[in-house]
Amino acid sequence: MRNSAILFTVLLGLALFACDDDDASNNTSNTNNVNNVNNYAGFLVEQYDVTSGAGITVDFSDPDSEYLLIPWSYGTTGQTISYSLDFPADFNPSAKKSLPLSINYDRIIRFERDHEMRLRDRALWKTARDRLKAPKALSPSKAGVCSTSADCASDELCEAGTCEATIPLYFYGWTIDTTITASVLAKGQHCALLLDDDDAGTSLDLTQTQIDDFLDSCDNVIVPRDRAFFGDPADIPQSPVADASDENGDGLIHVLFSSRVNQEEVWGFFASGDFYEDSVDYPSNERDIIYVALPESDEEITTIKSTMVHEYQHLLHFVIHNYIPALNGEDPDYNPTWLDEAFAHLSEEIAGYGIDNVSLVHDLLAVFSSVSLAFGADDLTDRAFGMLLALYLFEQHGGFDYGTDDAIVDLGGPSFLQAVIASASSGFDALDEAADWPMEDLFFDWLITLAVDNRGLTSSPYYTYNDIYTDPVTGNEIGVITNGTRVDSYGDSYTFTGPARTAITQNPAQSDVTDTSARFHPLSGYTGDMDVTITHSGSNLGLGVLRIPAQ
Repeated sequence: MRNSAILFTVLLGLALFACDDDDASNNTSNTNNVNNVNNYAGFLVEQYDVTSGAGITVDFSDPDSEYLLIPWSYGTTGQTISYSLDFPADFNPSAKKSLPLSINYDRIIRFERDHEMRLRDRALWKTARDRLKAPKALSPSKAGVCSTSADCASDELCEAGTCEATIPLYFYGWTIDTTITASVLAKGQHCALLLDDDDAGTSLDLTQTQIDDFLDSCDNVIVPRDRAFFGDPADIPQSPVADASDENGDGLIHVLFSSRVNQEEVWGFFASGDFYEDSVDYPSNERDIIYVALPESDEEITTIKSTMVHEYQHLLHFVIHNYIPALNGEDPDYNPTWLDEAFAHLSEEIAGYGIDNVSLVHDLLAVFSSVSLAFGADDLTDRAFGMLLALYLFEQHGGFDYGTDDAIVDLGGPSFLQAVIASASSGFDALDEAADWPMEDLFFDWLITLAVDNRGLTSSPYYTYNDIYTDPVTGNEIGVITNGTRVDSYGDSYTFTGPARTAITQNPAQSDVTDTSARFHPLSGYTGDMDVTITHSGSNLGLGVLRIPAQ
């Protein structure tokens, strides 16, 4: 948790920002407002409000240091800000361009299967209000009749008061729209695993070992951890029902394994339409269910588990933020896709199955300046951007620990996530209300973290991710680095060197940033004070100056 008691000293608009382990000092004269000056033993970082046409002076008293100019914006309107950096005439920028890290396209293709049904569901939410369906109330069991699936045999579910082993379902995909039947593979305390009957006996059919493994993970990791991190609908005091996430009242979340998901080239999806009444125009399975692909090799097992965590977060997010308020007659705004997806990818990481995020982060950093948190195309690099920021915010608010039997202990991180999801506000407003620090400041500190993390430059928690550790239950590595080397669950090794730099090759240098994004310009080849004039279009442009001594 950040220390809210940090002392601010304000003199003539200059704020010197002092932290426990730094010696705050201003090494730069300027004609802009300096918001923060942090001078650590390992680096100096300065944050400016930039008035177009004004200038700053960069102190090159240590010419061997690494210098970065960082134009950035946390604007919330989606503008693209063009800017020009005008340097002294005797500054000769290098003609050598800074090359991004190489992108592993095989891994990107693999991850493209992670596209969400959640994206196409927004129109469904808006047009299906009259089909809103409250969870079924539980009733006492009678002879031959069930109230929950616990009343049925191990291979049966409670369907409309009757125990059934074969479940009729509708598969509503992008290219596949059809009715299917599914059989119950296994069920536990929280989960019921179903298999598309067309996959029984095929090469993709699950083995008993795989079934037992998936059920154990779903029951003991995926459901309890997602609820601990993002909120348990049964604990929402405003809910008019006992557990709004249990749409059909049978007491279990249904997980359908189907090769049709593989054919759709996705890892899995959640369709909130399943919480509405079935109709000809809007098919619904009228149950809490997620859909996942069948593993095509053993190395995909962890990816399937991460998909289950990911999709279940979407379900909880929808139920808490939209469904419960709708049951109460309210009409809340939907959280934007960028926020929901950031939390979904974060769930993979903190629940113990995020090792495949290694390649995702690597590929993001290679093209960082072209990516925006909120104003991109919802591709995988956008999602990696959101996940990295969400993890940083989660850790800055205290993160979590493991308690008795490795249960999740909330140290502030889960409370932050739950406050965002349960907020009556959405998107940027929900983040602003839940954060214990101005989001604009957190966003800038995160940008600096991307450049200095894991380089041994500081012990300040403001500019580092938590150390990577091994999950005591899943055995997978938890956490991220933005500098260094890591190996993912497929055995592939990745080298990280922070966000890709945009070299300055001319004077003045011209470029742009989109709201909720940044660009990192390296500076070198100068001695003494260097005046830099910034002109730009738009608003909400900030400028960071980062100096990292030679190591």
